[in-house]
Amino acid sequence: MKQILPLILFYCLSANAQEQYTVYFETGKDSLNKVYSSDLQNWMDWHKGVNVVKVQGFADRVGKTVANDSLSWRRANTIVALLEKNGVTLDEKIVVQGLGEIGKDQSELLNRKAVIWFDKTKPKITTLEKQVKKAKVGSRITLNKLVFERNSGRALPGSSTQLNNLVGIMQANPNMKIDIQGHICCNADDPKNLGLLRARTVYNHLINAGVDKSRVTYQSFGSTRPIYPIPEKNAVEAEANRRVEIEVIAN
Repeated sequence: MKQILPLILFYCLSANAQEQYTVYFETGKDSLNKVYSSDLQNWMDWHKGVNVVKVQGFADRVGKTVANDSLSWRRANTIVALLEKNGVTLDEKIVVQGLGEIGKDQSELLNRKAVIWFDKTKPKITTLEKQVKKAKVGSRITLNKLVFERNSGRALPGSSTQLNNLVGIMQANPNMKIDIQGHICCNADDPKNLGLLRARTVYNHLINAGVDKSRVTYQSFGSTRPIYPIPEKNAVEAEANRRVEIEVIAN
């Protein structure tokens, strides 16, 4: 037993340890060439169920240090955007870092990289999942972390995680039906119908992901249901009014 017990303990600790995957870049580039892109795509196809907790970007020592610091950040953000786009689960508290230049290796290629840190444990329940679990028919839930282009219905890349979380919830709850509701801030009028455009963006994301159309509707309430009176007193109130909500129709 004295010989076996340490081995068992080591195995348990190893099973819970974070793992990492490295993506390489060409000199001075913050986008992937075809070979490296294909490698990452293969990894993502087989690792959608992992929980990514950290992405770190690095650069070699070719060029100026300041430029390489910026390059390392861009590489990290490139990988995060690709992970989001491909439905890989990102931890709600994911750490994204650009760590600049690192020591000279046998080949500078080994320094031109981004490292993905992940674990294979079950991803933590998201705030949205907790809200849906408690929701009853008629409950309204704000889809936080949705960011749109100014005066547009187009969602920015940072919104992908929340949109994909909603897809996962709809897939895990096949009897659930929702109405997506857009709201605006700041003005009584909505000449561009931004509320509807943004609600439609969420709707289209769900439908394109395979959610049946019979389970989802969308509409805009414009400025008729503000949380704070319009005009708002500050940016915090405006942000609260400028939102997309889901109302649970059936669950």
